[in-house]
Amino acid sequence: MHEHKHIPPSLQACERIRLAEGNLATVDQCSCGMLHLHLGAITLRVSPEALHSIFETLGQSITAQAVLKHEALRSDVLLHS
Repeated sequence: MHEHKHIPPSLQACERIRLAEGNLATVDQCSCGMLHLHLGAITLRVSPEALHSIFETLGQSITAQAVLKHEALRSDVLLHS
């Protein structure tokens, strides 16, 4: 007689759907609702809210980098005027 063991939901495999794919990163969504952010060999398993926060932080860093670059170019122009 074979005994059927129940596998807890936390150990069951989630099904994933690819939401986005780029040159350096991909994002998958699990059937459990979590998101998987793949960056090369690294995978971050995050909630949708956490991914949104990461996106906002990266956006802020891109903006800050652009401002710094603009200020450096402006200083360089003023020095050579």
